[in-house]
Amino acid sequence: MCNCRLEQPHKKDKIILRIASGVGGVALVLLCVGLGLPTWYVGYSPNTRTIMATANYFYTCHLPTDEASTELICVSYSSYICNGSIPVGCQNETTLGCINPVNSANSYQYVDAPITYISLQDLQRVRASGGTAIVGIIFLAISIGLTLTLSFFDWPRVLLYIPLVLLYISDLFLVVALVTGSLVIRYYHVGCSLFVTGTMITFLFTIVGAFAVGRLEAISPRIGADKDYEIGQANGDIQ
Repeated sequence: MCNCRLEQPHKKDKIILRIASGVGGVALVLLCVGLGLPTWYVGYSPNTRTIMATANYFYTCHLPTDEASTELICVSYSSYICNGSIPVGCQNETTLGCINPVNSANSYQYVDAPITYISLQDLQRVRASGGTAIVGIIFLAISIGLTLTLSFFDWPRVLLYIPLVLLYISDLFLVVALVTGSLVIRYYHVGCSLFVTGTMITFLFTIVGAFAVGRLEAISPRIGADKDYEIGQANGDIQ
């Protein structure tokens, strides 16, 4: 005889998933805003501390040197003129690379950001970094939606870890974007700070989500057992 009733799935695990989805939403906003801001690299005038140039994974902006203008001119990397001769190192050597079509001044140092010119290899790296970051954000958005759905509905046991798998992929893409982009742009300003913060919050989302999903997976067999108990009790098989 059995008078005990098997436990239903813990509602608090569902609540944890909803909270984790909210945390993931915060990370998503920070990542999108940070990635779009031009202030990954900011170059200042050594005398007046005026912003002379900015750069991110998609475009660069610079202050014209031949005009008394205070408005930055922005140019996408896709507009750079490639297969041109660019300087390399300090030995007056040159190699093939890509040149900013609206700025050829030498006042912007290449070691700081690709404001004036950039090698073909670095151009491929920075554009790949931007694409990788976008893919990571897309995976994160999908994972948030699935996690939120999981917090309201009961999923088959075999599908419980799909949101986490997508979240792990998102973490990987975001880190790769940061590492690859750092080979080209020396970033340390607002845009990068927001993106890095969003990436760290995504790791927190992953940890909390894995904890809650693991608990749901551990108790998922009890759901079927509980239904069998109810059926047996209705048929009089269990007292």
